[in-house]
Amino acid sequence: MSANTNEPTGVTLAVDVVLFTIVEDQLNVLLVERETEPFRGSLALPGGFVLADETLEQAALRELKKETGVGTLNPVPGNPRHPRHRSHRIASERSSGQAESENLFLEQLETYGNPDRDPRGRVVTVAFWAVMAGLTRVQGGSDAARAELVPVASIESREVELAFDHERIVHDAVRRVQAKLRYSTLANRFCPPKYTISQLREVYNCLWETELDEGNFQRKVRSSPDFVVALEGTRTFGESGGRPARLFTQGNAYYLNSPISPPLSLHLSELSEAAKILRVSIDHKSGWATSSPELGDQAPADEDDDQD
Repeated sequence: MSANTNEPTGVTLAVDVVLFTIVEDQLNVLLVERETEPFRGSLALPGGFVLADETLEQAALRELKKETGVGTLNPVPGNPRHPRHRSHRIASERSSGQAESENLFLEQLETYGNPDRDPRGRVVTVAFWAVMAGLTRVQGGSDAARAELVPVASIESREVELAFDHERIVHDAVRRVQAKLRYSTLANRFCPPKYTISQLREVYNCLWETELDEGNFQRKVRSSPDFVVALEGTRTFGESGGRPARLFTQGNAYYLNSPISPPLSLHLSELSEAAKILRVSIDHKSGWATSSPELGDQAPADEDDDQD
């Protein structure tokens, strides 16, 4: 007698977090060294299993704090124009016991459920991506032997290998962030509370691996309502001296008045990547595959597919 394939199977739900920050003009991601099997000693994204009485977002924040020392204190409201925009007041716990208040941007990315992605059994993970400015020191905890910031370039070049399917998750998260830069004010999240327009432009240059024209970028930013807010009477001197630059802070807008376009080469790369991922989704027909993040982020209207 053949087995009844319509019977429910045991599926475990997990979360993983791809937390980005910029260190010395390089995009870095927060990783942990696994202290338990499977993949003991390997680098992986912070994450773990979802408890019965918590939301996916709560599970992501709990695992982030437990394994890296970065955790939530009190939620603060996101932008009312974009209800899925989550901003959390968090503390980064240091070995000295001190805590520093920071801002953490957290958003759901994709669901990953390939049947053989975890050797322990059928584990479906919901991945989140996050951004935190100025993160330089982290501390491993719980089942993480250590936590560290690793350049994304070393993962994409396969110099650093990750456990499970976490390389793919990091890849998808990078493409999501690159896409969002075009039409949202996400770049602000990579900046300190006070910054210059040049510092903001460096965020785009870093994530798009390009060099945007300074004059055009300045006009684009200043013409987009509430993208940035000038801080009156505050200026800073650059390393080369000269006229001090005006300082700005993040405005309340979430969407840009008009998109900031990356170089043509990046457009072509994204189109090629989107087509490849779409083909994989069609070929595998796993039942857990989700649409390409690049395709989902071409316009703000497609943002609603990430709700818990």
